Amino acid sequence: MEVRCDARENIAITTAKMVEGTDMEYFFNDVKSQVEAITGLPDKVEKSTITKLERTATVASIAITGPLSPRGLKAYAEGVKARLKQDRRIAQVRIQGFSEQSLLIELPGAILQRYRLSLSDIHNAIERQSLDLPAGVL
Repeated sequence: MEVRCDARENIAITTAKMVEGTDMEYFFNDVKSQVEAITGLPDKVEKSTITKLERTATVASIAITGPLSPRGLKAYAEGVKARLKQDRRIAQVRIQGFSEQSLLIELPGAILQRYRLSLSDIHNAIERQSLDLPAGVL
């Protein structure tokens, strides 16, 4: 095991690197129990946070093709991803090669005229209501 410590003002970070090929859960639980057993720290010290950092490496790439629409292929790929993620030995699955999803908004010209709206009015209304919230990485 390799241990590295970094102390700065108001924070201390210790990184413990396990030996390749050993049981990650056992290692993590052992480190966690040892850290939680530390006593005698000042009352104002925040509770320690123990985080498992796992390395990932590309092990395999799967190409999915077929007579489906891009939306159908992406849905199928999402199903494959879900099945792969059920295996505890697989840490990460990414889907690549699809364009970002977009929305098509169609408004009849008569409706725009009735409410005296221009395309820029619609654009501005959508922009005001839109939320840009990252959901993670696939």
